[in-house]
Amino acid sequence: MNIGLAFAVTSLVLVASAFAWTKTTGRPLPPDAERGVAFAGTLLGAVALVSHPGAMGYVIAGIGLALGGFFSFLTFVSGLPDQQAAVAVGSRAPDFRAFDSDGGEFRLSELSGSRVLLKFFRGTWCPYCVADLRLWNAQRGELRALGLKLVAVSHDSVGELRQFKGRHDWDMTLVADPDLEIIRRYNLQNHNFTPKGGPFRDMAIPATVLIDADGKVLWMSQASDFRVRSHPAKVLADVRAVLGPSKPGLAPVRPAYSNVISEAAADSIVLGSVMAISRVRVGFGGFPLALSLILFGCLLSQKRLLTGLTVLTTTVGVVTVARLVGIAVDGPAEEAIRLLRVEIILLALSVAAIFLERARLRRGAPL
Repeated sequence: MNIGLAFAVTSLVLVASAFAWTKTTGRPLPPDAERGVAFAGTLLGAVALVSHPGAMGYVIAGIGLALGGFFSFLTFVSGLPDQQAAVAVGSRAPDFRAFDSDGGEFRLSELSGSRVLLKFFRGTWCPYCVADLRLWNAQRGELRALGLKLVAVSHDSVGELRQFKGRHDWDMTLVADPDLEIIRRYNLQNHNFTPKGGPFRDMAIPATVLIDADGKVLWMSQASDFRVRSHPAKVLADVRAVLGPSKPGLAPVRPAYSNVISEAAADSIVLGSVMAISRVRVGFGGFPLALSLILFGCLLSQKRLLTGLTVLTTTVGVVTVARLVGIAVDGPAEEAIRLLRVEIILLALSVAAIFLERARLRRGAPL
């Protein structure tokens, strides 16, 4: 096996393994690890393509590069908007009527007298949501001890929720909101990528709302990245603090994860992201990996300079696309625009250098 084919096979196996793990276990990799795998798979596929892997190697490298690029794209669009929900701590949770996974009518107000933990999730097709619901089901004993009824709302249909409930007999009420009436009532809609009815459509921003027995909102948490969820154990610690004997519902709540801010007050709740998404989309530690691969590729290739330039160009191209996606989603922040200009110039110079090196090789001229 030549080195190009080895790179191609490694790229495909790396990315396919991450997909298979998420699909079969329902437990996604940690966000940083997931992003690293996607980026490594993309770079290895690119290196393989310029390392003359042979006919079969070109096919494998192309598939690995496509899958890695798609996986990377998903990590780049995972940021969620800093969107104010239509509910606030101390206000009454909007009532709604819909159908549950059994086809029966469900009305939130019918749970009056009971505390409710209302969750909004993207859909049963989302592995991050499934993993989150699995963790919540594992906390059913604690939920019962706190007198909490778990209700989860998504834009899935009744039939889809019924099938999902059949596969996962979990202790929670699943509510269908295919037209997003409930999700929009709470102002938790978001236009994002989805393999269901996509590639882009409106769906729920993952959020958790604690509702007291009298229907008032006591606490709320809203995700800023759909790949990162507050762990139920930490959420329940916050819930216990809110339900404590001293001024229940008005106690300040510590965030369950560093990417979620929950500053609760008597009449308002402020939700936001700790970090700017445009900056996060390129700050994933890819450059040390890219430089290592450039050095490795140059040492193994007979066309070392061309290989290094190609990998560098691929890296800059991925970063530039990530920046453009960040600007499209988050708006043209001054810092993002400034960095984009530098990245475009670097990309143009890298492409020009590749053409010059290819021309030099054709002429057989020395360096």
